[in-house]
Amino acid sequence: MQLDENLWGLSEEKHKKYNVAYNTCTDKKVYNSKEYHAWSYMLRMVYEDNDRFTNKRKDKSITICDEWLDFANFNDWFNENYYTVGDEPMDLCRNLLNQDNEHFCPDECVFAPRRILQLVTPKNLSKSSLPRGVGYREISNTYYSTCYIQKDGRPTTIRRSGFKTAEEAFEQYKKDKEEYIRSVAKQYSGKLPRNVYRALMKYEVRP
Repeated sequence: MQLDENLWGLSEEKHKKYNVAYNTCTDKKVYNSKEYHAWSYMLRMVYEDNDRFTNKRKDKSITICDEWLDFANFNDWFNENYYTVGDEPMDLCRNLLNQDNEHFCPDECVFAPRRILQLVTPKNLSKSSLPRGVGYREISNTYYSTCYIQKDGRPTTIRRSGFKTAEEAFEQYKKDKEEYIRSVAKQYSGKLPRNVYRALMKYEVRP
């Protein structure tokens, strides 16, 4: 069966995904590759308008460099930088090396095990005005911190109570979370690129 070049974006002239991205790669089987799937997901993170991806963006202005709008360029970078850690799923991350970065580009992006990225990716904030990881007990008029970790392969909750302010409770959450991130990073010592490992060891948890 002949592949529809217009459908899969294999010609810059015929098709552009989201009217900006294209594929000049001559291999017509790339659409079923992990490289193409990673590229497509990156495009969706930036350009997709449905609730799933707008919620992931959290009102951030995420962008992609012009070079990576052509899949062929992204494909070359992918194959030079991709690595594996056992059979763990690996994901592309734009803001591990620089937590303030919102630009997908070769100098800022890295691959890391999904377990690690889930660990450092902030979950959606609660509807309250409290900092991340902080709760309030009305009966005692005090705040508490809650940090979820894995211990001996089981989900474990670190909860500390009795804080007079939300700021004090968050500082405790920050301390517990950063210590856990460093402990997980040490489990991957020798398995991660140096820049990824260093970024985890100095990762800063923010409100």
